[in-house]
Amino acid sequence: SPQKVCDEIEELIAKYGAKEILFCDDDFSLNMKRAEEICDEILRRGLKFRWSTSTRVDQVDENLLRKMKRAGCWLVCYGVESGNQKILDAINKGININQVVSAFETTRRVGLATVFYAIIGLPGETKETIQDTLDLMKKTKPSFISGGVLIVYPGSRLFKLIQQGKYKGRLRTLKKNEGMPGVYFKGNYTTLEDNLTFEELKEAVKKMQREFYFRPQYVIQSLKNIRSFGDLAYYLNGGIFCRKPA
Repeated sequence: SPQKVCDEIEELIAKYGAKEILFCDDDFSLNMKRAEEICDEILRRGLKFRWSTSTRVDQVDENLLRKMKRAGCWLVCYGVESGNQKILDAINKGININQVVSAFETTRRVGLATVFYAIIGLPGETKETIQDTLDLMKKTKPSFISGGVLIVYPGSRLFKLIQQGKYKGRLRTLKKNEGMPGVYFKGNYTTLEDNLTFEELKEAVKKMQREFYFRPQYVIQSLKNIRSFGDLAYYLNGGIFCRKPA
């Protein structure tokens, strides 16, 4: 419940001196009413801390975003996955490009920072669709981007559909030293090689990071948004990550 959530927040602040908290929920506003109630309870208790979270572009509106900001939120991460509508439809994402553009515009207008999450290597991915994703990143002007190569979990619906031949391409199991920097686990994992090999997908992610972060427009935008040393650290980490060798 919102009350239990705020009880935990109070404990983190009082017992551990937490200054910033990340809500790890993939879809913080899946239930928009509950998300608003959490913000109301934070405000009612007068809890002072910065926080960030993730959600979908079709699960926010301006009223909720403004309340999130008043409650201490500074960063919203959106799982967009691709800038190509055919790929979004193929994975049943349930969103369209106009919703992506609108959500980022509204979030920026409210004064919240954003992250554009992308998955490279979804079924049907080509060099052209990857460019579509980069173009959408530039259009939506997020504060940060985060791209990674698709991981196909054994037993998942996507894994089974690939095995059944619904998507062309082949599953490839990668050893831990072949993977992307920043993946959450160190064992072997499986990806999809469709029109592009894993090596090409991995290079595309690095190229996307470089092209996004090293644009003059982005540097100017970032300098305007930096308000503290903490903000500076986030922007520097974004730039450093895209230069790391795989």
